[in-house]
Amino acid sequence: MKLFYVFFVSLFCSIFISTAIADQPPQPKALIDKTDYVFESVIDGTEVTHKFEIKNAGNATLEITKVLTT
Repeated sequence: MKLFYVFFVSLFCSIFISTAIADQPPQPKALIDKTDYVFESVIDGTEVTHKFEIKNAGNATLEITKVLTT
């Protein structure tokens, strides 16, 4: 009886967990190594640039809709 109970609980848990994982919709996941960058002093009017590398580790399209500067 004890063995049956352990088997039943294990089976229920594995079914519940696999169902919960399967029901999740695809989602993007942004991975950003460095989130900030400090520019050196520049002369007013000089164009300065820096590239941030963003990778999508998710399983859906990652859309960047808003970027803020400070």
